[in-house]
Amino acid sequence: MALFGRIISIQLIHGVFMSIKYYGMFTDAGNALIMGVVETAKRAELDWAQVMDLLYDLSTLDGFEEATDTEVREAVYMELSNGQ
Repeated sequence: MALFGRIISIQLIHGVFMSIKYYGMFTDAGNALIMGVVETAKRAELDWAQVMDLLYDLSTLDGFEEATDTEVREAVYMELSNGQ
């Protein structure tokens, strides 16, 4: 959970929450966390296996179980592979 707390902190500092993208999560909070994972993956140049580890870890938390659903994984993969 500490990692996700840091992701949220980074998002708040950089004003990322001004516009939350939709990644297939059931809540805005979930989409915001996934957005943080995507931004972290871009900045840290994580490979897909590392991103999947983050999504899996997030999916073990109450309220974010859908983080490894196909729709979420595909949305994250598309954004990372497009370099957006």
